[in-house]
Amino acid sequence: MMAAANSKVREAASTAGTVRLLVKMVSNARKGIDWSDVQAAAAEAIWSLIYSNHANHAEAVRRGSVSAMLNLAKTSHNELTRMWSMACLSHLAEDFCESSTGECPWVQVSFAARGVEPDRRGHSDNNARVTVDSSPVRLAMYTQGVIALAVVLAAKRSSVCPDFLRPPIGALANEEGLVAWAAAAVLKSLAFSHVLHAPLVKGGAVAVLGKLATSTCTLEAETADMALKRLMAVGVTRDSFVQDDLDSIATWQAWRASATAAAAAQALYRDTPHGAQHATEL
Repeated sequence: MMAAANSKVREAASTAGTVRLLVKMVSNARKGIDWSDVQAAAAEAIWSLIYSNHANHAEAVRRGSVSAMLNLAKTSHNELTRMWSMACLSHLAEDFCESSTGECPWVQVSFAARGVEPDRRGHSDNNARVTVDSSPVRLAMYTQGVIALAVVLAAKRSSVCPDFLRPPIGALANEEGLVAWAAAAVLKSLAFSHVLHAPLVKGGAVAVLGKLATSTCTLEAETADMALKRLMAVGVTRDSFVQDDLDSIATWQAWRASATAAAAAQALYRDTPHGAQHATEL
């Protein structure tokens, strides 16, 4: 988790062969030995190290991390391991930009979703240069059946929603944990590619994401919300919607409007003398 907030750690890892060893740990589980906790830790470390780091991302792809993570997500019975393997796939499929956060701004996302190249002349956060282009990775994942897997796992809404991504392992032993969040993150990353919108819609992503976007778990709701925004950024996607998709979108939009109204009401309350006093007491 430290590497996700420290670019120097990610850069150091790229020269130390760390990613290569971590991918090997994920791939080389021995028969008859429960290797799941080690694999979960390795997948989490890769997820962190490849964030907005071209060298680590390229090394992870070159070492076969896509196939390794997909296989782990499909075969593991440990929910924490499945969560981190799917989370790692989401970063492998995501584009990253030269912005203050490493993420690509919405202008880049929306242009990519429409299959159009944005203006790259500026270097501000709103027009940041792409440093990691994962288009080939997304297409490779699609051919390996990641959409069907992600849709199934995104339907498993969490009954445990910690405020952080590393809850006590025991808390997730018999729960779905945040597998739905990680699966929604994969769908969100895949939606970066315009050519994958139709397969995503036909694969049932819209209906699943629409339901997950109303989750009381913030991580699940925000990730599903962004995935839907990416899918809605292009008109041709809407032509593929079936009635279930339209119903899910209507529910999602109504929920967003309700949440926005509630947030506005809370803001107004905080501005009142009684609300300010209540906030001070808390």
